[in-house]
Amino acid sequence: MGGGDMSNKPKKDRKPIELDLKKMGLEINDAIQREQEGKLTPAERRKLARMAKDRNQSLPDFLKSMRHLIEASAKPKPLLAEMPKIPTASDLKKKEQKKRADEMYFRDLADWARRGELNKKEIEKLSHAEANGGEGIPTLGRKVLEGCATPRGQTLSQYLRSLLAINDFVMKTGKDDFDCELMTAEDIDGFASLPNFVPDALGAGVSLCKGGKLALLTIIAKQENEMREQANSRGKWSRQTALDVAKVWITSFYTTVAHGEFVFSDKEKGTWPLVTSCLLHTHEAAGILIQNALIKSPEQRGLVARACAWLREKRENPLSNPPCDAAAGVYEGLELIKDALKLQGCPPAEPVEVATLTATPPEPRDDAEAQAPESEPSASPAAQQPSAIVGKLVILELNKCLKYDGEHFTIHGDERWNDIRALMDANGEYVELEDGFPQRFAQGDAKRFRMVATEAEGVGRNGTKRYKIKP
Repeated sequence: MGGGDMSNKPKKDRKPIELDLKKMGLEINDAIQREQEGKLTPAERRKLARMAKDRNQSLPDFLKSMRHLIEASAKPKPLLAEMPKIPTASDLKKKEQKKRADEMYFRDLADWARRGELNKKEIEKLSHAEANGGEGIPTLGRKVLEGCATPRGQTLSQYLRSLLAINDFVMKTGKDDFDCELMTAEDIDGFASLPNFVPDALGAGVSLCKGGKLALLTIIAKQENEMREQANSRGKWSRQTALDVAKVWITSFYTTVAHGEFVFSDKEKGTWPLVTSCLLHTHEAAGILIQNALIKSPEQRGLVARACAWLREKRENPLSNPPCDAAAGVYEGLELIKDALKLQGCPPAEPVEVATLTATPPEPRDDAEAQAPESEPSASPAAQQPSAIVGKLVILELNKCLKYDGEHFTIHGDERWNDIRALMDANGEYVELEDGFPQRFAQGDAKRFRMVATEAEGVGRNGTKRYKIKP
């Protein structure tokens, strides 16, 4: 009794030996080899046999199953980051914010080009895209840039070429110490052969120094000379290039003159008469080229000449409707011009980024603006911009200045410009405006604009609250 019988005491459960597969991976193949050769030491065999017994396996089967487990554990496991992620509301908001930021970046490219502020990386990317049909521009960027190109009658590649050209011109001529005589004949010819270059350069007006403005007049004179030469079956350009330049002059003369008045505003120095003469002579050369190249009948050429003279005098667009007292032949001549240039519909509205002029020099780009979007977001609809031209009404500077039938108005205030946008979107039809339209336009230029350019549908104090732009 004293010693007790230890054999009668229940045995404690033995804890199975835990397997360290990573550590055993270095030993298992050797253990299998030595087990087959009978070279395991007694201590190794006891340990492995115990591990096999814990799993109800024989020693050879245990060793083989262990090798399979080790091989499987060595394979890479899928990471949690690679699993599909359900976007949260915050994720969707950030994605939408990035799309808006990327869209604004591509819209801002035109402004930066007119300031000569495209950086080296942007110039390289745009040059590559221009030469390769837009290659390298993300989907959203293509959508925005094509939206800017289409109202100008350009392809994406042509629009990119225009941006690069105006950026190059402003970089060369924008410094105060620029000497116009430094422009080579090759430079002048290259800029002049781009159809939209002159409107674009005038849109960059505040970026041009005196020498830059003189260089621009030289380019305009080059266009005039080349179109006159082409009209006489001479000239250096292709006929189509000259006709494309002529088409821009005929269809964009009204905005070209308006921008010219702004850029060459130092009238007291006697510059404006020279500029006016240059613009009128170039428009005349464009009309003569169109007559000679596209109109066969001498009688019809005479009608086109009368219509072009009317366009110069009134600074109008071929799609404008001449008044009933217009000179004989003007209406018929305009119809011939529209057919020859394949024009139709309402007067083409220039993109606001081209028609807008800034009264003060723009601030330089900051580091954030200079960074192009690296990833390619999904396309989103471009922000809607109001038409810059409806009938006799032309926006010279969005949210600030406009012109109706040759008369200028400076109007401030978000509510007033909301009314102006609504009137322009109606395109000459009556549209209901928010209550208080007459009161909002009751003083200064706003009142003059309401009296001169708008018309109420009804009579009386309030009428029907529907208004339109006068034809």
